[in-house]
Amino acid sequence: MQANRFTPNDAELFNIAGVLHRRAGDLKSAHMIYQTALDRNDISINLINNYRILAKELGDKTLEKRLTSQLVDKEIDPYELLVIAKNNLHQGKVTQAKKQLELAIAKAPYISELYLELAKIRYQQGNTAQTQSLLEKAIQYERNKERLNVYQAKLTSLNKHN
Repeated sequence: MQANRFTPNDAELFNIAGVLHRRAGDLKSAHMIYQTALDRNDISINLINNYRILAKELGDKTLEKRLTSQLVDKEIDPYELLVIAKNNLHQGKVTQAKKQLELAIAKAPYISELYLELAKIRYQQGNTAQTQSLLEKAIQYERNKERLNVYQAKLTSLNKHN
C-alpha cells in the first residue's frame, strides 16, 4: 500500500502482491489481483508470466494459453526474452527458446547470460564448436568475477572432453 502511494497502479506492485498471495496459498486473491491488473491494462511481462504460473496451478488451461500468447505477442526487451526462453526450456520447447535467445542477442549482444543459455542448448544438441564459441562470447562480455569464473570453468571442462 505504501509503495502504491509512490507509484500508483504500477504493474510490478500488482505482480508482487499476486506472487505473495500465491505463495501464501491464497490462490483466489492472487487470481483477483492479477486479473484486476490485466483489466486495468497495468501489465508487465513478469505479471503475465506469474499469472500464467497461477493459471497452471489452478488448472485453467484456457487462461494459461491466453497468457502464453500474450507473452509471445508482447514486444519485449532482451531480459524479458531471457525469462521467456528459460521458461520454454523448462517446458522442453527448445526451438522456441533458441529463437528467443537469438532475438535477445540481436537486440543486446552485450548480455553475457544470453550466450550462456544458448550455449547450454547447443551443448545439449551436441554442437560443441558452437558451444565453445558461445561460452567465449559470454566470457568476453561478463563483468561479474564469480560468473566469469563459472563460464571459464565450463569452457575448460568442455575443452577437456573434446
